[in-house]
Amino acid sequence: MNQLSDVLPPSSAIDAVFSSQGLQEILADSLLGPLEDFLRRPGKNLRAQIVELGYRLAGPEDGSEKSLSIRALLNHGGQIVELIHGGSLIVDDIQDGSQTRRDAPALHVAHGIPVALNAGNWLYFWALTQIRTMNLSRMARRDLTDDIIALMMKAHAGQALDIGTRIDLLRGEDVIETSLAAMELKTGALLSLAIRIGAGIRGMNHKALEMLGPQLGVLLQMYDDVGNLLRPSPKRYEDLIRRRPSWVWAVASTMDSRSFAGFKECVHELPDDRALSAWLHRCRFTALLRQRTELYRELLEVSWKDEWKATHPETLRGLLTLTRTLELAYVT
Repeated sequence: MNQLSDVLPPSSAIDAVFSSQGLQEILADSLLGPLEDFLRRPGKNLRAQIVELGYRLAGPEDGSEKSLSIRALLNHGGQIVELIHGGSLIVDDIQDGSQTRRDAPALHVAHGIPVALNAGNWLYFWALTQIRTMNLSRMARRDLTDDIIALMMKAHAGQALDIGTRIDLLRGEDVIETSLAAMELKTGALLSLAIRIGAGIRGMNHKALEMLGPQLGVLLQMYDDVGNLLRPSPKRYEDLIRRRPSWVWAVASTMDSRSFAGFKECVHELPDDRALSAWLHRCRFTALLRQRTELYRELLEVSWKDEWKATHPETLRGLLTLTRTLELAYVT
């Protein structure tokens, strides 16, 4: 995949908007420059891989090599998803007060909240304009644009659940429901978008694909939440400290009431994690968390094999490999 910064507007497009050299320089400093800095940072690009997965599952598995034009479309589709993902990360970091992103200062830390907020929102709209440049029929481009808007609305609803919920104030059964809903809407919507773009490039669709995005989104978020609990990083414990819905909260809420109460008491002492570390060891929570995550993955794999083993054996192997890739990228 090319650098994401390569799909930002060229200087000629800026010249067309502003005739004044001074205004062009201001726009470069307050929009394109910060975005180039952010988009050049190395990311996982897993969502771009899921665009190709959607393409392969949307039609018959013929095993033939893709043409250069199809590969270009898949590459472009992956860039669109990553642009939207980049915008969401910039806005998320503002909402979460995160100080770092991708081993560098978060955009709002480096350039200020007003510049970062405007730049993150602008990426959403720039990504939408990229649909118009894809070599697809007018109807296919229109349908993809409509789907992107619908899925982005779902993602924002998931973010509303995420930032608007004090998860420690909910009853145990509501903790699970709210956490899973936020994971499915927020992370699942973006992966559904990746799959939908791939299927749109194929010019076909499959009803089973409608559930694949939310399923992969929940699994990815589970791995991310497990990693944020176990791996030392500047973002460690963020969802716990901010009392945000997460897989860690969901699993903890399934324990007996005394253990769950102890968990919440330990969370109140963060970022001092001595009490939490002792609780994790005493209650063997890490093993329980990994076990529940593994169970979810195994159940997904059973359903995927039932759906695609006969018709898409090669793509199924790629899908199963992807789940291992997610775990390696986010947990280990």
